[in-house]
Amino acid sequence: LSENAAFETLKHAEPFKDKIIAVGLDSSEVGHPPSKFQRVFAEAKKQSYLLVAHAGEEGPPEYVWEALDLLQVNRIDHGVRSEEDPVLLQRLIDEKMPLTVCPLSNLKLCVVEDMSQHNIKRLLDMGVKVTVNSDDPAYFGGYMNDNYLAISEALDLSESTLKQLAKNAENAAFETLKHAEPFKDKIIAVGLDSSEVGHPPSKFQRVFAEAKKQSYLLVAHAGEEGPPEYVWEALDLLQVNRIDHGVRSEEDPVLLQRLIDEKMPLTVCPLSNLKLCVVEDMSQHNIKRLLDMGVKVTVNSDDPAYFGGYMNDNYLAISEALDLSESTLKQLAKNAFEASFLPDAQKIAWINRI
Repeated sequence: LSENAAFETLKHAEPFKDKIIAVGLDSSEVGHPPSKFQRVFAEAKKQSYLLVAHAGEEGPPEYVWEALDLLQVNRIDHGVRSEEDPVLLQRLIDEKMPLTVCPLSNLKLCVVEDMSQHNIKRLLDMGVKVTVNSDDPAYFGGYMNDNYLAISEALDLSESTLKQLAKNAENAAFETLKHAEPFKDKIIAVGLDSSEVGHPPSKFQRVFAEAKKQSYLLVAHAGEEGPPEYVWEALDLLQVNRIDHGVRSEEDPVLLQRLIDEKMPLTVCPLSNLKLCVVEDMSQHNIKRLLDMGVKVTVNSDDPAYFGGYMNDNYLAISEALDLSESTLKQLAKNAFEASFLPDAQKIAWINRI
């Protein structure tokens, strides 16, 4: 990517500025030092974006210095090679600069030859604010929980260490909420997404309590990969207005009845459910059963580039696999508008057009 191309990307983002929190530098570091994009980041800062940058994974510690001093980032993505420079390391500690470490990416890119050699535990013990993350799961071989499992097994991490890493994640969530404050008039809801396994909603209870105080609507991924218990937590601890996914709620009859009684929307993403092996075949999907039982299910897309389709594709997939009638498809569409956060008058207007 050239500097001119980066400026063009920033320009193309202008119409969506009220929906974008941060500008980042990613992809391969080698041969692309942060200094190459100093002017782009200066312009992004003028436009009040938060700034993040990949540095110190494949690239040397000098790239981290550049990201800090030239790009003036709010967060370093990766940064594991900072350990090679004691002065830099101390600066990261002193400034409490977060490092979003992606162990499976580090392994794939040969930053470490074996996961048992990974330095995330040493960095944590020295006081660096490291967090566990995923980087392009389809390519690097795993979501966030896979990264947690990989380091936990390879480094024999204690429960207290895993809790501290999780605590760092909670702190990062609080930071995200804080950074959203200048855009509060443009944001309707706060949500919990990404991989569920090993990351129960209860982990973010305090963050959601704060978001509720700030009058945000609340949504959370629960009950797709995670068990029905995660849906209970999202309802009772996070006090969400909507459950994203939630298809495994069918495993718990009491929970299912509660969803029906409270008319709690489930934003079901069939292609995601298939990709994540929640169902082995689309013909086994339970969305029609849930609908017939009175659950307010809707059809949605989840990360179309990875899961293989936008909303139309999800509709087509279940329509063909489950032989859905026109009236069933219309009801799913009506549910979507009823479950939306639109004003009531707009909901009615759109429903009347179905």
